[in-house]
Amino acid sequence: MKDTSDVIIELREILSQQIIPQVASKDSLNIILAQRPLRLPADIRTKHCPAPALKVDGKLRSNWFLAQYEKEAMHAIRFPYFCYVLEGEIDMRLGIPVRQGKARGVVHSYDILTLPAHSVLLIPPGVFFPDGSQFHWERAPQPPADSRLFWMHVLPTGALCHTCTTQKSFHTFSHFDTFVTDQQLAVLTEMLVEELQSSDTDIALGAPSALSLLLLRLRRGLSNSAPAAKGRAWESEKQKMVSKKSVSDAAAPAINSTILERACVYIQRQRGFPLDINDIANHAYVSPSYLAKLFRTELKTTVKKYVLEKRMERAASMLTNTEVSIQEIARYAGYMQPPQFNRVFKQFYHVTPTEFRRRNR
Repeated sequence: MKDTSDVIIELREILSQQIIPQVASKDSLNIILAQRPLRLPADIRTKHCPAPALKVDGKLRSNWFLAQYEKEAMHAIRFPYFCYVLEGEIDMRLGIPVRQGKARGVVHSYDILTLPAHSVLLIPPGVFFPDGSQFHWERAPQPPADSRLFWMHVLPTGALCHTCTTQKSFHTFSHFDTFVTDQQLAVLTEMLVEELQSSDTDIALGAPSALSLLLLRLRRGLSNSAPAAKGRAWESEKQKMVSKKSVSDAAAPAINSTILERACVYIQRQRGFPLDINDIANHAYVSPSYLAKLFRTELKTTVKKYVLEKRMERAASMLTNTEVSIQEIARYAGYMQPPQFNRVFKQFYHVTPTEFRRRNR
């Protein structure tokens, strides 16, 4: 059995010799975001299958899981999950929740993607995927193809890394999860997600560049990394790493600050779109109840009031410093109907938007 130093050396070699050069060359590289609409390269096969109505349960009392479906050996977690196919070919089952309407958060079907070597799959929070207890193969009766995968779990304070291998119908994973402490990994992952969500034609250039920066930072962090757990005990250790009760008094404020910073930046960016606490909490990788508690204790306000305050401040600035119409400013603040915006703005500043603009010219 390999010791911890051997595992860390192996992970560095995998990044240095296999993944980073392949990403840099962009040769036969597939980067896929598990989010609808799925944008799949031409050589990626997919199979659409019906599924029972699974629902992401944000009230699940877990710092790690959003939902678990033991019958199908699948789960959905609070953090981004990164998979790189080093060797062979795999079938990856994904249950992507509905994002809008009354069925929001419910999974009605699976997408089974067949991923060849050098495929990169980025799984956002809330997406159902295999829990690792079985090999990644959905075709019967043929035996599974030999394969090897590199996994990375991105947390607010760093990332957990490990590998898994399938050989002759046996599925094994590395005995140690290696933890890399680096808060910027979450920021870089978000940057990669934004590139993959973009509809710009230069996405083929932006996504590999963002991924390269993420992997280079990860490799650097492995120099000072440490084993997180051994064997199946890693699941409980993951829970501890994201649990406020498990960190020291000195570390807790730093973690809370990171969560609040991500939430506040997300609120600032989502101009013109309706926002609720579930969206913001998912982006900050915490439960809605925990995020609400942080806003009350650290910022002395509620999430709803903070969103309203920032949007009204921005609207006031645009009224003072731009010639943009009040109708457009209302939309920018997330109000499709100007009368509703006028009413809220007057409650906040005690004058109408028109009067506010006149007084501050």
